[in-house]
Amino acid sequence: MHRLIQDKLRGRTLVYPVPGKESDSVPVPSVGVQTNEREVANMRQLGPDFYDSMHAKIDPSVTRTRYDGLFRKVVANIRNHGSSSILEVGCGSGFLAKMILQKHNGIYSGFDFSAEAIRNASYRTGRPEFFFIGDALDGRSYTGDYDTIVCTETLEHVDRDLEIIRLWRDETWCVCSVPNFDYAGHVRFFNTTREVATRYGGLIDIEGIIKVPRPIIPDRRISSYLRNLRWSRKNLNDLMGFLGIQTFSRLGGWLLFFGHKNAAASRPD
Repeated sequence: MHRLIQDKLRGRTLVYPVPGKESDSVPVPSVGVQTNEREVANMRQLGPDFYDSMHAKIDPSVTRTRYDGLFRKVVANIRNHGSSSILEVGCGSGFLAKMILQKHNGIYSGFDFSAEAIRNASYRTGRPEFFFIGDALDGRSYTGDYDTIVCTETLEHVDRDLEIIRLWRDETWCVCSVPNFDYAGHVRFFNTTREVATRYGGLIDIEGIIKVPRPIIPDRRISSYLRNLRWSRKNLNDLMGFLGIQTFSRLGGWLLFFGHKNAAASRPD
């Protein structure tokens, strides 16, 4: 059964699986319309109740998500960098945490302000001692030992995202991602690497920004792929995206950026 929601930007409906429940689906938010935080009036920060509800709907048996391609690049980055102690800011339901624990030999801990997310992450990894409920804007969340911060799909949900980064320890290796599409709970998104560098370059000495497109067949079901092709046949932009042509710009994706926390960034403006 599919939950079909009208895309508010383009009036289109496409099948796309929810991270926690691959039999369900939600629309692909359009990025063909150039919108940002100044132009979308209803982009607003949502509280823990929203995220508790979202994480409560996630099937604990699910082992893969649409984010797997992004998460693999995160794990490769921390391994290549030689990270030994990782703190994940906004760990969600533990999908990335599980991948890190499976493929990285260093120390890991993660926190989220959603109690449901922490319960899911604890169950998914079988290591509840690695997780705690915490606020990314509370300095007490960063008192542990870490040499690397991982923060994926979190900064775009928070009005005071720059204040979060200022709390991170100076010279810490930072691996972060932000989306190029609007979605529930987003207060901003980014159309270009330049926009990412402009917003975060004063806080993190960014060494690279990688575009990671959404998977064309996220649930690995050919039926879903064919359905999306059929529904997008009258929209050349979407059809080309599903055919693998400029998928990042046509259907959406994430901008993964990494570098050391700038010591000067700890000082407020």
